[in-house]
Amino acid sequence: MGGSSSKQTHLPPTSVTSNRRIVQNFLLVWLDSDIDEIKEDYHNAITHLRRIVNAINLFTDIHQCINFLNEIKNEKVFLIVSDTLGKTIVPSIHEIPQLDSIYIFCKTQTNHDQWTKQWSKIKGTFTQILLLCESLKQAAQNCDKNSISMSFVSTHDDVLKQDINQLDPSFMYTQILKEIIFEITYDQRFRKDLASYCRELYIDNNHELKNINKFEREYHCHTPIWWYTYDCCIYSMLNRALRNQEVDTIIKMGFFIQDLHRY
Repeated sequence: MGGSSSKQTHLPPTSVTSNRRIVQNFLLVWLDSDIDEIKEDYHNAITHLRRIVNAINLFTDIHQCINFLNEIKNEKVFLIVSDTLGKTIVPSIHEIPQLDSIYIFCKTQTNHDQWTKQWSKIKGTFTQILLLCESLKQAAQNCDKNSISMSFVSTHDDVLKQDINQLDPSFMYTQILKEIIFEITYDQRFRKDLASYCRELYIDNNHELKNINKFEREYHCHTPIWWYTYDCCIYSMLNRALRNQEVDTIIKMGFFIQDLHRY
């Protein structure tokens, strides 16, 4: 994990996200000049990271990484960076609004306090990917909890108490969409369609693919609340879809929204 390099890293599909639809409220950027598709330790690290963040973007060049970070508008970003490149890039990116947290990842533990303590977004220095993932998972959970989503549980009386001219357009849009979803009659085909849709989004994520299979196979074995709080992609997908008003995803998850509402 050495100094800056301008080489292009050609990573296999299992290790990098390329123009795939974002389905969480966050994404991960990993900057390291030594990223190499041949090294087994990087493949193992990606596998562990994918249990938390589906969209992983790998960079070996600082300038390309900075340009990418500046283009992010809707998602929070978690950054993993080597110590050497971290000293160079952190001062330039620390104030980017979408950058949530920074993780220094090194092969050996050295004294990084002299420079890392200056930057509040740096969450620690790690030499083991599992320890880094523990910290990253907490940040991802906090990000989901802090994301504002549309409410599908407002009552008709709540609307009547407000002047129609004072209602926010997005709220009115939500009410209309909610009424449509609650009028649809769903059957098991919709669950299969959602599972197929999720498999496309998580095609390289073996951990989530197992969860998706479990969701399709065992859906009626658990309550909707159980699935909503289960450690899988459902919570993040629904949260993001409602927050960003992603109608196609909301419709696909309509049967689940219905079940949550009725439970």
